[in-house]
Amino acid sequence: MDILELLKREEGSRLEFMPEVDVRRLAQSIVAFANTDGGTILLGIDHRGRVHNENADLGAVIQEALSLCQPAFRDEDVPEWQFQETPDGSTVGRLTIKPLSYTVSVEGKGVYTRRPEGNVLTESAAILRPRGRLPIEETPVDSVTIDELRSDLLEAYKAKRREGGRPSYDSDEDLLRSIGAIDSEGVPTVAGVLLFCEHPETPLPQARIRIVYQYGKDEDESTSHIVNTTERYRGRKDIAGPARRMIEDALAHCVRMVGSVQTHGVARQDRYEYPIQALREAIANAVCHRDYGLRGQQIEIRFYEDQVEIKSPGGLPAHITLDNILEEHYSRNAHLMRALYEWGAVEEMGQGMNVIFASMQREGHPRPDLVAKPTSFTIILHNAVNRIEREYGDRFNARQIRALQYLQEHESITNREYRELCPEIQSEMARLDLKKLVDERMLIRLGDKRATRYILKKTPK
Repeated sequence: MDILELLKREEGSRLEFMPEVDVRRLAQSIVAFANTDGGTILLGIDHRGRVHNENADLGAVIQEALSLCQPAFRDEDVPEWQFQETPDGSTVGRLTIKPLSYTVSVEGKGVYTRRPEGNVLTESAAILRPRGRLPIEETPVDSVTIDELRSDLLEAYKAKRREGGRPSYDSDEDLLRSIGAIDSEGVPTVAGVLLFCEHPETPLPQARIRIVYQYGKDEDESTSHIVNTTERYRGRKDIAGPARRMIEDALAHCVRMVGSVQTHGVARQDRYEYPIQALREAIANAVCHRDYGLRGQQIEIRFYEDQVEIKSPGGLPAHITLDNILEEHYSRNAHLMRALYEWGAVEEMGQGMNVIFASMQREGHPRPDLVAKPTSFTIILHNAVNRIEREYGDRFNARQIRALQYLQEHESITNREYRELCPEIQSEMARLDLKKLVDERMLIRLGDKRATRYILKKTPK
């Protein structure tokens, strides 16, 4: 959701407009949102869209405000900001704050929370939380000892950190504590067990992935593939192990099942039903963001004839919704996510869903479907391919692709018909779009003026 969209919302417990940016007031609001349910602060602009503080260095103000917050935000919790230039050359900012599992204050004194009416100062930090129980990934696993985390996996992780130029620690215990793998007393946490224990499924039986291959779905699952229940399953594979290995093993198994080989002349090329990058990110997303507090549930990957569904236990976290999932980012298991990113198992922090959508589009597949329920989240990838979009998506815009698809079923297209196909554009833009297709030798122009029409020069592959 961009800044212009946020202007349509009212200020309250999750949103603040700060037209006149003041360092201390900004620090108070950052602390208030972090100590409650998170939220967004719009800087240099009021609720009517009027810009203030035209010459303010918003980046410097944010950094100074963050320096007043104590204790300092952990790396994975640091608020994110972006700036947007207005038509008159001014700059406005957007600051997004996550809800924290620990309490922060302004200079160790002012502890604020957020209410619909604004920030509320709490006289004593003692009357705040602890906010209920710890996040699941920080929960200690008493049946596992720290020695069980000192494995080859930990050595591999340390080597990857060194390659990335990340800071070293005096001892393994210091490193494990810094990344949330053990608690203050040295007891392994859920995150630590998932990362470094050879068999995390023993203390955490929910830490598994089940892959199922099916001919179709049951009637109540709303699909065209109606099959006899006795014929429903083609096979099943259960995968367990440390988180990084589980992602790799699940991906390898999926690739073996969907891979095929095509020959083009003397060259041999592997082609797959689904983009491998999309499969990898969908699996990693499920491992990183599932709710490990749901002990009786595991990640499920179900292959059907025309789609694959990756279902992870736990609904969407915090402020994430289906509407903002590509713009907003929040990690339920921040320690696990960061460690897997540093290890190379996750391509980009907070960008997994965007990577999935982009790779599906790049290879000509329909947009993934997302299904959010209170206790689960499912991403559905379709193996149908739009061959025109795959072949020409990098050369032409979405409207021009639409025209080429239209001409697969129609003999010709006119400027008027193109505008009916793309009602968001005017006649001159339609003319330029069609002209480029002619210049690129995709279309032939016939006739003149009002009688002008366009036909395919060659059939797109």
